[in-house]
Amino acid sequence: MDNQRVVVLDHGKSNVKLFVCSKSGDVVESRLTQNLSLDATNWRHTDLISLNEWVLSTLAELNQNHSIGDIIVSAHGSGGVLVGDDNEVCGDGALVPMIDYEQELPADIAIAYEKIKASYLDRGSTLMMGATHLARQLFWIETLMPEAIERARWFLGLPQYWAWRFSDVAASEFTFLGAQSHLWNVSRSFWTDVVRDHKWERILPPMTSSDAVLGMIRPELAEKYLLSPDIKVHAGIHDSSANFYSYKSLGLEEFTVVSTGTWTVALAEGFDPLQLTEALGMTCNSDPFGNPVCGALTMAGREYETIAGVQPAGARADLSVIQELVLQRTMVLPSLSDDNGQFPRSARSGQIVGPKPDTQEQRLALAIIHSALLTVECANTLGPDRTWILDGSYLREPLYAAMVNSIRSLTAPNAKTFINEAADGLSRGAVALCYPSTVLPPTLGHPSKLDKVQGLKKYVEDWQRLARESVE
Repeated sequence: MDNQRVVVLDHGKSNVKLFVCSKSGDVVESRLTQNLSLDATNWRHTDLISLNEWVLSTLAELNQNHSIGDIIVSAHGSGGVLVGDDNEVCGDGALVPMIDYEQELPADIAIAYEKIKASYLDRGSTLMMGATHLARQLFWIETLMPEAIERARWFLGLPQYWAWRFSDVAASEFTFLGAQSHLWNVSRSFWTDVVRDHKWERILPPMTSSDAVLGMIRPELAEKYLLSPDIKVHAGIHDSSANFYSYKSLGLEEFTVVSTGTWTVALAEGFDPLQLTEALGMTCNSDPFGNPVCGALTMAGREYETIAGVQPAGARADLSVIQELVLQRTMVLPSLSDDNGQFPRSARSGQIVGPKPDTQEQRLALAIIHSALLTVECANTLGPDRTWILDGSYLREPLYAAMVNSIRSLTAPNAKTFINEAADGLSRGAVALCYPSTVLPPTLGHPSKLDKVQGLKKYVEDWQRLARESVE
C-alpha cells in the first residue's frame, strides 16, 4: 500500500525520536523525548523502562493517524543491552541496567581492559572515553556480575535490542558492531580476538544486514497497543551509518558524509583501512552489508553544549559577535570533553584562551566557531579535498555550515561542501533500507562563506598551531 508509513526510531544519546516517514523518505510527523540516565550502585544507566513505555505508547498514538507498515531503529554506537529469554511486554527485558557510556570506568576495570583489548586493526577504533565500547561494557559486567553473563541469552546492540523488543527475534548487525564496539573486525568480517578469548560468541546473535526483516511485530504488542499485526521489524542500523547510506544509495562516490549531534562523525568510502591512524580518532566502520567504510569522530556536540551553556529557545549565533571573537582572539583549545578526537591526550585538558565570553551571545558564537573547527579537523583526516556533505542537528544553526565551509576553503579552495537543507539524512537512509526503489534524494544546497569576517585566516592558523602545541 502506497500510503503505508515507515516508523524510524532514533535512539540518540541526548534525545530519543520517533519519525513517521513516507516511502519516499519524507518525515510527515515526529515525536521527541529526553534520554535520561539514572544513578545506581554499579553504574549510571539509561532509563530503558521509561523509554519502553514512551516508545510503545507514542507508537500507539501515531498509529491512530497513520498506517504503519515497517519499523526500523537507528542508534548511537555505544549502547548495548544484556537480555535473557524473558521478553515480557512490560518493563525492558534487560538482565542488568544498560550502561551509560559517558562515565569513567572503575580504575581496575580500565586497567584490566587495557591488557585484554584487541589490536587497533582488529577492533577498528582507538581506545575512547569511559564505557564507549561495547566490549568494555561486557567486560565490566562480566567482572562485576559473572552470573549475569552465565544467565544471559543475548547481548544486543541498541537498534537490535529494540528490534528484539518489537519482534522477539535477536540479531547482530554489521554497522552497529562495526562502530567502535571492539567486538567485530570489519575488514576480516569476523569476531575480534577479545570475543573469542572470552567466549562471548555464545551471547552474540548471528550477523545480518541492516535491511533484514527479522519478523512481524509481536502479537501481544499489536494487541495491547492496537497495532497492525503485519508491521515488519527490520534489523536496524548505526545512526551515522544510516546518514551515510542515504547518500551512498544514490550512487555517489568519493564523498564524505559528516553527521552532527553529540558526536561529529565523518564517514567515507574509497579510503584504505590500512591508512587509518589510531591517534587521530579514525575508525573502520561498516556499510549496511558488511563492507568497510572508514571514519573519524570527535565529541564536538558535547563541547558545543559545554561552551554555549543554557541558551534561549531558538537562539541563533550573530555574525557580528563571531567577528568580535575572531578579532579579540577568543578561542577554545581542545578538549573540553572526555574524548581526544584528533588531538591525542587532550581529553579534559581544554581551555578558553583570550578574553573570556561573558554573554550568552558570545558563548553561542564561540560554540559555533569551535564546533566548526573540530568538524574540519575530523573530516580532514579522510581527505581535505573530497566532497563533503553536512547533515544533522547542527544545521539548525545556519552559521555553523558557513563557518565549516569558510574554514576548509582556506586550505582547500576548490573542494565542494554541500548541506542537506532538511537535515533528514538519518531518517531518509533508514527508510531507503526498507524501500530502496521509492526513496527520493535528499535536497542538497551550498552553504555560504563568511568572506567578510576579518582575520579569520590568521585565527584558524593560530588555533591549529596552539591546539597541537597544547598536546605535545
